[in-house]
Amino acid sequence: MSCSQNKQVVQSFFERFSETDVEGALAFLEDGVVWQAMGRQGDLPVHGQMDKAGIGALVQTVREMMPKGLRLTPLGWTAEGDRVAVEMDS
Repeated sequence: MSCSQNKQVVQSFFERFSETDVEGALAFLEDGVVWQAMGRQGDLPVHGQMDKAGIGALVQTVREMMPKGLRLTPLGWTAEGDRVAVEMDS
């Protein structure tokens, strides 16, 4: 995929994440995904690395804590080859 297509996949994932759609969000992720979250230690916000199961658990936790969803705003994008990094505000 092109960089712009990869960015669209990430954008679509975060749209599902914001809607707390666990299955929809996970559908955008490969099994070997690694999510590096920069945040404070504790329940939410999160920090550290998560695999696909951990990401699913996070979306489920957000669903339980915020039944109307979570607003995520992209602040900056970096895309090169098959890698995409995005800085989000929540």
